[in-house]
Amino acid sequence: MTVRRTLAIVAILAMSADAGAVESVPVSAAPVVEAAAKKEARDPNRLEWAPLPAVGGNTDMGLMLGVQTVVAQYDPKYTPYRYRVQAQIAMSLKWWDGRGLYLPVHMDFLRLDLPGMAGGRLRLFVSAEYNQRNNAGYYGLGNASRYQAASTEPASYPTVSMNRQRYQYRQYEPLVRANARYRLGEGLFLMTGVRFLWERSDVYPGSALWKDRNRLYGLQDHVALQAAAGITYDTRNHEYVPSKGFFCEAQVRASPGLGNDLNYGGATLDGRAYVPLYGEYLVVASRLFADLLFGNVPFYELSRASSFENREYPGGRDGFRGVPEGRYHGKVKIGGDIELRSTFWTFHMLGERFRVGALLLADAGRVWAGYGRAPELDGTAAGIKWGAGVGVRVQVGETVVARFDFAYSPDSAAIGIPIGIYVDMGHVF
Repeated sequence: MTVRRTLAIVAILAMSADAGAVESVPVSAAPVVEAAAKKEARDPNRLEWAPLPAVGGNTDMGLMLGVQTVVAQYDPKYTPYRYRVQAQIAMSLKWWDGRGLYLPVHMDFLRLDLPGMAGGRLRLFVSAEYNQRNNAGYYGLGNASRYQAASTEPASYPTVSMNRQRYQYRQYEPLVRANARYRLGEGLFLMTGVRFLWERSDVYPGSALWKDRNRLYGLQDHVALQAAAGITYDTRNHEYVPSKGFFCEAQVRASPGLGNDLNYGGATLDGRAYVPLYGEYLVVASRLFADLLFGNVPFYELSRASSFENREYPGGRDGFRGVPEGRYHGKVKIGGDIELRSTFWTFHMLGERFRVGALLLADAGRVWAGYGRAPELDGTAAGIKWGAGVGVRVQVGETVVARFDFAYSPDSAAIGIPIGIYVDMGHVF
């Protein structure tokens, strides 16, 4: 079964499955699909595991290559499973104009999800991660930060004025994280978490980050400890592929300076709604997101959001798709997303169930450098940043969802990338 499952996943992710080898279910056969779903006998104590080639990436990091394994043990006494383990070792390849092929990103992790503790009330998430970005993005503070072509860069900054490093830096970040969710009542949970990391940033002389170095925090090597808490309301009908229900989470976080002046805090509000228009064949998914930071915030946190995960926001694969990762930095970030989703094809191949869908997507929002009026950083107009496009989803079993998104944004077009391409795991929201 392991070999068959691996071959099936590789085939579908490569989009090279032989149509004659699968048992397909047409969109028009909704009653047949429901009957087949009821008839399908799945072992409630099954072990689902998928050794995958980690073939993904996006237009920010390049082509990601590596290996990933997902293991989920099911047990009818536990919801949604007894445990789930996810591990990855991967690095990316990208072409650098004038310099050839290089390795911009190294991304390794081991994640453990343990539901069903304390009589079913407690769920524990533990992870160890190593992230290295040789092309991490920084374009300046605020919503009005500018991208200038190399030919318009001042001659006084010759070191990086004629190559892409003028908006990049190198980031090294090993971290460990532990989050816990405790059920208070039906759909209501208390979240707590702690994160410990070591951070190193190599700044290129003459880059945008180098120019702003005197008004930013966190450029020196340092360690950081963050504690977080939150309240979650979750009525989604499926954790990985929801088609109805609501999710709302209010989060706070605080980080004391450990031998440095990096004392800061933050708050996040994440609200999502899933409304079925025609079963799972047509679902409207929406998200409203706000993240506020206070104090001496390390500069790299200004392009992130969330207290319980490293969510790149507003740019990149977790935020406004099409907007380059690290394109905007600020203490205040607000955005909204909407997707029109459809799951229209279910088939079985080599002993595994696959479900295929597509979606239309639109993301929009804004950042502010801080809380005071700063038109030189944030501009005076509405300044809405946005991305829009289409996506494909491939679900394997219950918990593995391959994501393929293609999005346009004026911000990516301005730097010569007409379409942002994202290949990753899981829905964005």
